[in-house]
Amino acid sequence: MDAVTEHLESIYDSGNHLGLVYFIVMLADAVGFVLPLEFTEMSAKDVFAPILSAAIIEDWLEYNGSFEATEYEG
Repeated sequence: MDAVTEHLESIYDSGNHLGLVYFIVMLADAVGFVLPLEFTEMSAKDVFAPILSAAIIEDWLEYNGSFEATEYEG
């Protein structure tokens, strides 16, 4: 979780808003999560990329701050 958070912060801080949105699309695909149609439509328009990336990073950091890692013994 920490590595993903650091990567997202790095992308956001560099101003690569389309890259951040694309990374979220890749994460969603990796876990089989279907993104809402509105997200897909908005992410296809350059004007919305900064808005989406700001919302994503804000929510991600808020979630990460309340997330407690659980260790599983195998």
